[in-house]
Order: sequence, then C-alpha cells, then structure tokens
Amino acid sequence: MRVIYITRASLSASGAQARQILSMAQAYHDRLAGQFLLISPGGLSGNPPFAHRPLPWSAKQWQRYGRACLAALSSARAERSALFVTRDIVVAFCVIFAGGQVVYEAHDQPHGWLPKTLFRLLNRAGRFKMTTNCLALAEHYRKVYGFSDANLLPAHNAAFPEAYAPLRALPKAALRQRLNLPTDTLLVVHTGSLYKGGAELFAYLARGREQITVVHVGGKDGECAVWRDYYRERGLSNVQFVPHRPADTIREYQVAADLLFYMTTRHSPIYWCTSPLKLFEYMASGTPILGANLGSVAEVFDDSVGFCFDPDRPETITQSFEYFLRHPDEAERRAAKALKEVEQHYSWHRRAQAILDFANQN
Repeated sequence: MRVIYITRASLSASGAQARQILSMAQAYHDRLAGQFLLISPGGLSGNPPFAHRPLPWSAKQWQRYGRACLAALSSARAERSALFVTRDIVVAFCVIFAGGQVVYEAHDQPHGWLPKTLFRLLNRAGRFKMTTNCLALAEHYRKVYGFSDANLLPAHNAAFPEAYAPLRALPKAALRQRLNLPTDTLLVVHTGSLYKGGAELFAYLARGREQITVVHVGGKDGECAVWRDYYRERGLSNVQFVPHRPADTIREYQVAADLLFYMTTRHSPIYWCTSPLKLFEYMASGTPILGANLGSVAEVFDDSVGFCFDPDRPETITQSFEYFLRHPDEAERRAAKALKEVEQHYSWHRRAQAILDFANQN
C-alpha cells in the first residue's frame, strides 16, 4: 500500500500538530518500506528519511490550505490506489471528490458551518474513514454526526519508546550534569507548552520544599520570563524555566527527572478530547508521573501507571506528591507499568499499523 499524507500545516514549527504529523510520517515510512509521501508547505528541518514534496510556502493560512487542496485533487487523480491521510477536512473532501480513499485524523470537534457540513456529507462516502485521538471524541462523532464503528477508529497519540531506551540505561546523575541540573535535590520536570495554562500549579510542588527543584522546559523566551518573574515575586527560587529545546534534549530532561508533572485544567477548551504527546513521552521515559486525571486523559492515565490529582482541587497535588515521596517502590512499579503500556499499546508504529489495518477493512 502507498500512503500519501497531505497537510496545510507548517512542519518547521515546534508545536504539537507538527510533531504529531512528523511522528506519523516516520511511522508510516517505517511500516511501508518507503511507500510513503508527505506533502506539506515549505521545507522540513533535519534530514527525514521519508519522501517529501514541498508546496509553496505562504504565511497566509488560506493560501496554504488552497495549495494543499489542489495537491489533494491532482494526487488523488494520479494515484487512485493510494491511501490518503490528512488532518484537514477540506483536503479530505477533495480526495473523495477526485475519487480517492482517505482517512481523516480528528483531534477536535469541528468548528464552523463548513466543516460541520462536510462531515455530514463525508459520512455517506464509502471511501471516507476517520480516526479520533481519544474515545471521548469518537463518541462525539457517533452521537452528533452518526458515524458508525465501521468507519471510525479511536486511536490515541503515542511515542517512540525505542528512542528512550539508550537514555534509560544511563545514570540520572550523568544526564543532569549534561543538562546543568542540580544533582543534590529531588528533581520534578514538566515539558511542553505554557500557553494552555496550569503553570501556577508548580507552586504546590515547590512551596516549603527547598530540597526539591521544579524545572519547566518549553515555550518561548518571553513566556518563560513571565513565569520566572511570577515565582520570583512569590519567593520561590526552586522553580526554573527553560525555553524550547530540541526533541532529543527534551527526552534527556524527562529521563533525568525523579518525577514528571503533567497538568491540564478545565480552562483548556480541549481538556475533554485531548491526547497529549507529552503524556506518552513521559510514560516512555520510565520516570514516575504525577498528573491530572481529567477528561480524555483518564482513558490512558490512572493510579496504576502514575499518581493522579484532581486539578479542580489543587490540594490533591500535594496529597499525591507526598504519597509519591513516601512510596518509592510503588513509584518504580507504576513507572514500569506505564512504560509497558506505551510499548504494547501507544507506540507510533503500532498506531500507524492500526490505521493501515482499519483503512483496509471493507
């Protein structure tokens, strides 16, 4: 089977969408022995092993979308036996219009009259199938748009657990020296964005605990500066903020930690249907996790694989953290189970194969 992934997104960005698409591109390439093509605006950083056809770059989103749609029309007509994959619903419609087969990846509910109309139309198309990034979102499409199990596959995001194996074999002290992190305190690490909210929750870990260092990694310099000032004004010098780092370095931070912190709140519009990349990366690191058990995250993360708290009751952060501190053997057991879950159920290669199998079902 040949798979062609088409997107209007800029994949040179560091956001979650770009990372998710590039991870799936890598997994499809590995599964299909090179029978994979990625079509996207502009160039790609690094030297990816898969084939890439760049579309002319534009800062205007509507122009990028239009070019992706034209690419979908021409490619679907030229390669009728190929399977197309996209996260853009109008691109998916263009593939169907041109006589092709497509799997649409849903990571949110549709917004606006055009996407909603297209979903109702495409649900009747025999060559259209879709995946959702969680069970909750799949249920939304079943109830609102009438999708059946035959054309709807819930598939959480994932990680590359094999990328963490060499790091897990190293002493944490060696990784911390490499990253210029303290080696004489318990280290709590959070990686990812700051703009989605929740950074104020770091205080529940740091306040009154000078023997603990909390390190956030990710975001822009300006965002980190704002939160650095926030904690400085509150007299908490044991909370540090490091701007965005490459993926390889992020993995080093995650493995170097004694505990990884995952946060989300109801203020996030997608808390009910999110499948955060960082959570699966955390699980692949083999490091214990203290995380919010809210919305669709609860489909993957519970007290069997980490230490949960309720973000609606921030005091439960302290309670779960203290339980983690008192039970190191339990922390090790839960971290090992989390790693096993990723290896068996939430790897990018397994996700890609599940989608290929789903697409081939009649």
